[in-house]
Amino acid sequence: MAIFPKFISDIEPLIASFCDFKSLINLSGVSKTAYKLLSNDGFFKTLFKGQHPQLDSYDKQFTELCSYHPTNCYKVMCQVMNPTHWEIPLFLAPPSEYLAPVHLGIKWTSAFLNDALPLMISKLKTRQRELEARNKELCGSHYQDPSSLIDIAWRKYEKCKEEYDVLMAEYSQAYEEKDAILSQLSEPLKSVMERILNNDFFVRDRVQSLLTIPAEDFIKMSGEERIGMKIEHLEEYRKIARFFYEFNEMKVCIRNKSQQLYALKDAYDKLERERRTNDSEVAYAEFASNRNPNELLAAHPYILFNERRAAYHLERALRELPHLERVIESIQKLIDHPEEKTDEALNPLRQLINALTFEDKTHIWGLLYYQHANGVVEDAWSENHFQDFLPDLKTILEAAASRYRHIISWSNLSKS
Repeated sequence: MAIFPKFISDIEPLIASFCDFKSLINLSGVSKTAYKLLSNDGFFKTLFKGQHPQLDSYDKQFTELCSYHPTNCYKVMCQVMNPTHWEIPLFLAPPSEYLAPVHLGIKWTSAFLNDALPLMISKLKTRQRELEARNKELCGSHYQDPSSLIDIAWRKYEKCKEEYDVLMAEYSQAYEEKDAILSQLSEPLKSVMERILNNDFFVRDRVQSLLTIPAEDFIKMSGEERIGMKIEHLEEYRKIARFFYEFNEMKVCIRNKSQQLYALKDAYDKLERERRTNDSEVAYAEFASNRNPNELLAAHPYILFNERRAAYHLERALRELPHLERVIESIQKLIDHPEEKTDEALNPLRQLINALTFEDKTHIWGLLYYQHANGVVEDAWSENHFQDFLPDLKTILEAAASRYRHIISWSNLSKS
């Protein structure tokens, strides 16, 4: 198409359809016409989405690749996500030009990786400016700047701590004086006081009732309800009740203030941790933007590989989970209706399991064999005897389905 630009446009996609990924990539570099036609954001993006429709709503799966290789990202994605090309190096070059270790079938050339360097440095500097601006909000323009978030948080904590200390001092004093005060208040009530206190009358909800109950209502109460309290001593009882009420309220205030103090300290600590983390990132950004490119790029190929692996497992989960669920449903029907375990029902079930990926079916049949074959040497033992162990087979399949659901659930956290 690029060599014979006068060919009608209908022939161009036809020629492209006969090319494999490597040929398409090479062809896109033949001329400007070919590069424009086989563009990364046009042709290869459409090609990738057509071949991997399950990933269409999961664009965040290749964040690093798309961020640092915007002119080649879909070309790379098409190649690395094609199972028949997993062992073919990307952008082939002599071994001396490989910047990263060759591992798990991926070889990244120094030219490809170095394309990311300017964007990495730019991103680092942008991030550095963002962190420095955030630290200015946290710390202000000078040490202990009263307008800074950290100083405001610390002063709130210190004020609350002072209030808490005052409450604790008041409570300690009240606790020390408690017995003496009670003894004084209960002097005229010695005959019934022990019985009243043993009933826990003054430390429960009825304390507040005793403070507010009208005298006439108190008179109407039965002797059992008054637990021996005499009507003529109502005012003395009120004094004791008030003492207990205030004492208990003091404990409630201390508990509330303690919770407030903890929350304020936690808020301050979070701001301090953020500041320290920002300082570390700023220091790294300053250093990394001027460091040796090979060191800066050292982790890049591994991140790219992990992105490819995550996308591969996500696609596999999205594709295989519905299939697994159909198999599980079919097995459950046979478990519920064992009389239907005929060859007509078992053969399609066997075919469904064998239609799973090679890794899945090997894992499923293998687990069933190790659980029940007792070392019997027989070709396709699990496939021939699975009908005798349907509950266990269902458990194995459900475990595989659960793993796929976990992969999908985790990927949904970064779904675009």
